[in-house]
Amino acid sequence: MQFIPDGPDIPEEILQYREDDELVFFCGAGVSMTAGLPSFKCLVEKVYKKLKRPLDKSTYPLEKQLFEDQQYDRCLGELERKLGNSDMRKQVIKACTFRRKVDLSTHEAIL
Repeated sequence: MQFIPDGPDIPEEILQYREDDELVFFCGAGVSMTAGLPSFKCLVEKVYKKLKRPLDKSTYPLEKQLFEDQQYDRCLGELERKLGNSDMRKQVIKACTFRRKVDLSTHEAIL
């Protein structure tokens, strides 16, 4: 069964597991990219840019390493620890704010 046009074909047994409350979906930030939200990597890049903080080894060696290791949540956590939460969180909110009508079909299909 397909829930969205050109979406994957979902086997019946998977649907039954979901019906029986025996299935959990783990979705990454990429699920929201069709709605216009940034990937987790892009979010981190935007936050550092907006805060005028170079994400380089000489200025932020730990954060740069976390970023290169794709540990984006920990990278933002280190930035927040150094700056306090208000400035960093404001930039995250701005980067994740919808500015137009969005395509939520992927989210609707997951629900």
